[in-house]
Amino acid sequence: MVLGDTIAAIATAPGRGGVAIVRVSGPEAFAVARRIAGKEPTAGKTVRARFAGVDDGVMVVFAAPHSYTGEDVVEFQGHGGAIAPRRVLEACLAAGARLARRGEFTERAFLNGRLDYDQAESVLDLVDAKTVRAADAALEGLAGRRHRECGELYETALGISTELEHALDVSEEELPDGFIEGMQARIGRLRERLAAAVARANEGKILRQGALVVLAGPPNAGKSSLMNALLEENRAIVSDIPGTPRDSIEEWLDLDGWPIRLVDTAGLRTTADEIESEGVKRAEALVAEADVVL
Repeated sequence: MVLGDTIAAIATAPGRGGVAIVRVSGPEAFAVARRIAGKEPTAGKTVRARFAGVDDGVMVVFAAPHSYTGEDVVEFQGHGGAIAPRRVLEACLAAGARLARRGEFTERAFLNGRLDYDQAESVLDLVDAKTVRAADAALEGLAGRRHRECGELYETALGISTELEHALDVSEEELPDGFIEGMQARIGRLRERLAAAVARANEGKILRQGALVVLAGPPNAGKSSLMNALLEENRAIVSDIPGTPRDSIEEWLDLDGWPIRLVDTAGLRTTADEIESEGVKRAEALVAEADVVL
């Protein structure tokens, strides 16, 4: 890991679009900006500029520590597409920056204290969100809700432990009436809060990865017809011939905000057909892994 150098990358998704952003972060970000735009970067200012003769747009400047990474940051907002942002990036690399690794801007934000670990993970969750519910959960993590909840649970447990240790090992006085019962009640409430937190964590895993729902059963049981009905499209081949699907077919489904990995599998039966037999083995493996089996 190289820290303290200046990195650059295209910050917007590839493909056709009106605008693309090339981001530069690090101690030499302003120097790179001067070489690219021929203008002095001023924090908090948006400046119209031409970028090394290869594109034109606006230059947005953030001074450390008031930036996403906590470092000096310059963003070149130019035209989208395949060529223009790549040429601006190449100009930044030629001006002294190096190509950023995947996720390195968020990594630097974490290392510089701009994000905690949970918030850094939430950035990825938000980018990868496939449903509105998943995006909302990621935003809660980015706002620090899970971090605060863990801190509150820890402080509650620490407080109970401290009072118990003082009463049993330090204090020479007799335990007051109802002390043990009160502690049991407090511990019971803490257990309930912990169980609820674990349940939300499991929900978060499903929102990030999707619930694996496997359609399984003998040939011609209606698995492919059910998949097509749920997806509202003819995704899987439906036939009266037993054993038509010989491999699994997976599609994403948004079910009231819950991301579902819906998988149609080969019919479960004993067969001498080598290809179909492999499909059955894969179906059995998916059944063993599934969150829900239909």
